[in-house]
Amino acid sequence: MRKAFLGLACLALLLSGGVSFATQSAQSSLGPAVVFTTDPGDIWLFPTELNSYPRLLSLELDSFPFDRNRMSFWGTWSDDEQKLGTVGIGFGDLTNQKELEGMIASLNYAISNHPLMSPRNSIPLPGNKFHLFYARDMGLLVAGLHIARATGDKSYDFSDTIPADAVKRQAHSGIWSFDAGASRIFGDNIYLQTGLGFQTISFSSEFELSGADPLYWEKVESREGSGKKLDARLFYGMTPAIKIVPALSFNSFTLGYTASYADTMHMPGSMYDKTGGKYSQSGFAAYLGTEYCPKPGVKLLAGLSLEGSGIEISDSNNIWLISTIPSQKYISREVSTIVLPGFQAGIEAGLLKWLTLRLGASQKTSWINSKTRFAYNATTTEEAFSESDFNICFGLGFNFGRLTIDAQLNEEQPYNMGYLLSGNPDAPFAKISLKYSY
Repeated sequence: MRKAFLGLACLALLLSGGVSFATQSAQSSLGPAVVFTTDPGDIWLFPTELNSYPRLLSLELDSFPFDRNRMSFWGTWSDDEQKLGTVGIGFGDLTNQKELEGMIASLNYAISNHPLMSPRNSIPLPGNKFHLFYARDMGLLVAGLHIARATGDKSYDFSDTIPADAVKRQAHSGIWSFDAGASRIFGDNIYLQTGLGFQTISFSSEFELSGADPLYWEKVESREGSGKKLDARLFYGMTPAIKIVPALSFNSFTLGYTASYADTMHMPGSMYDKTGGKYSQSGFAAYLGTEYCPKPGVKLLAGLSLEGSGIEISDSNNIWLISTIPSQKYISREVSTIVLPGFQAGIEAGLLKWLTLRLGASQKTSWINSKTRFAYNATTTEEAFSESDFNICFGLGFNFGRLTIDAQLNEEQPYNMGYLLSGNPDAPFAKISLKYSY
């Protein structure tokens, strides 16, 4: 479980540091430098961009090994003159959905292993139900909306001729996501994009001996579950070939839980009664870069960034803060990270009419501070360190008229490409996406 917490914390740090500007295969191939250009995948950040792709189908196969539950799809439609605006529909994971699933997994482990929390009523993971988009040119600006829903539900009722044997179980998880955006062109060389998002996040699990007298029940439920994000980006055309691109992004994710217990027949309460925990994560990023197109079909991207993220966790049950050593039982933990500086670069070039090459590289130095409070003797430890990371991405785009197939290559490619026909077991591609204009 300690590994699960560390993995969860690292995931949140990575997500908050990258600040969500890369979601599709083509974007991932350019790395963080993708923030300095536009792509159909921008609709997840800026709903107004739907208006730029009025008739498009997009399928994202996520990452290898393939998991159909991680696929995403969206399609758009508009009338010929776009007088009615552009509508879109799709499916796929919501923002913060993977984080929620990781936290539910930790709770389910506790529910099945703590003696006074029912092992018969785990919380279901949420599954996406729909994404709905709409964007329209209002004259002065383009406005866009995005609504999405993910839920998981299960229930069980058992009745018997002996009333005391009756059992009732209910469990639920869900996310509502709402995004709105506006974009506007100023003059002939400035384009501004904005996006604002809000989420409500909830879950609950209840076990009840409905026929017992007095009543016996156990419950774990969420509290303060929400997510927020704000994105803004501006393209300033200095020349027809050069654009200066500043961008800002902020996101936050908060989720808590409470555990309740009632058994008036055997004891007045439980060690888990009225206990709980809270997880808060936030991140911001400020970018300044350029998009340079020296000739048609060639795009060069480069820029700098200042990034920061923070995580705060408190948990009286040590479900989201786990230590196997009693003397090291955690009460709370805080982790803050500052990236100063971050460097991003990317290139997209059409090598042939049907083949596009994408390369992305990034370098960042992170300054990390961690503060942990322990239950034993109310001790506190603090740790500070720095680390430097360099990453490179490589991808290809295959263009067949209206159909485009984008692929991000695995880290070992293209070096192992020559061994594919001789039995190399490694998959050459990490991500694949398909786009079709109709």
